[in-house]
Amino acid sequence: MQSWKFFILLVISGLLVACSAEAPTASEIEQETLFVSHYWPSEREQAILEQAIESFMRINPDVVVVLESSQRTGRDFAEQAAAGLGPDVLIGLPHQQIIPLAEAGLLQPLDNYDVDTTPYRSQYLNAVRYQDQLYALPFMGKTSIMYYNKTLTSSPPSDLDELLGTVSDDAPVGITVNFVDAFWGTQAFGTSLLGEENNVQLDLQNYVDWFEWLKEAQDQPGIIFDDEVQFLEEKFTAGELAYLIDSTDSLALFQELIGSDGVGVTPLPSGTIGPASPLASLDVIAFNRAAGAEKTRVGLRLAAFLTNASQQQKLVLQETGRIPVNRTVSIRPSLSESGNALVRQGATSIVIPLDYIDAFNHIQRVGDEAYLQVLEGDADSIEATIDLFREAGQSY
Repeated sequence: MQSWKFFILLVISGLLVACSAEAPTASEIEQETLFVSHYWPSEREQAILEQAIESFMRINPDVVVVLESSQRTGRDFAEQAAAGLGPDVLIGLPHQQIIPLAEAGLLQPLDNYDVDTTPYRSQYLNAVRYQDQLYALPFMGKTSIMYYNKTLTSSPPSDLDELLGTVSDDAPVGITVNFVDAFWGTQAFGTSLLGEENNVQLDLQNYVDWFEWLKEAQDQPGIIFDDEVQFLEEKFTAGELAYLIDSTDSLALFQELIGSDGVGVTPLPSGTIGPASPLASLDVIAFNRAAGAEKTRVGLRLAAFLTNASQQQKLVLQETGRIPVNRTVSIRPSLSESGNALVRQGATSIVIPLDYIDAFNHIQRVGDEAYLQVLEGDADSIEATIDLFREAGQSY
């Protein structure tokens, strides 16, 4: 009996010794160093990225991330990558820059990697494909949204009819009217810009209905149109506008000038058919082809972390004015009114696919002229729309 007791004591002692052994330190783990260049312009945004990356490294001790600002270093990625050098990962790269980098063979195509693309909203994932290749992953975006001054109003309109009935000389709204900034209104009247196969399709009746609404609105008191947003921004921050439709990245500026408690944020007014769908710009995460397969796999782990629902929610709540690309992100209005509005607007926003960028930019010039003709009375809605679609047919 005593021998059994002695044996049990030996086993327990061995377990205690094993449990008390120190866990391996970071220096004892084989680590991969990842050099990352980011394209977000402000020091505050860099600090936000640094916090997120520090969280990634805490739960991934086998990875060391060295983060630098592309603007601060002044080094050109294309020149570096062409020489087999440069950062391994690019974060916050404007998605239109994918085109020249991909054509030069400097970005790593991702189709042959095991990438889980299910968390991303389809309109953002499709936007980063170029010539049938996936060259990047969506990260964050910017789009149009409605701001309101809480000292002048407490009930923002939810649809276009309500907007006409709400605004007045005492509570005016500022709306930028050009092809890109006013695009959201065309989608509120019907067919989405992106077809079932992600092809770009312009709907003639959408534009006729939207132009007619604008013509009716410009005769109403409290409606202020301008083709440049800067003029309207000045009036909003001076307390001369109750509502303003502007880019989401103006949020921090308005909060600074008006006060966080004085600025409200809400999705754009819907139309007779459905929600407004503004155009969005997209920041992406791309990978240096010269870095090699293993660096790319590690970089994809970082990308998956930065775009998971938890991290995307945190980035939205930092109030940089960026919309999430993860389709599962949800923010309650009680937690953050602006965060809730950004998530909801991001769900209906549209990014022009890379294959259509050149044609869309060409149509934009004609589209700006169409808005000018309609609102200055030189052309009726149908005539201006037909001219626009004639040009669109030649471009697509």
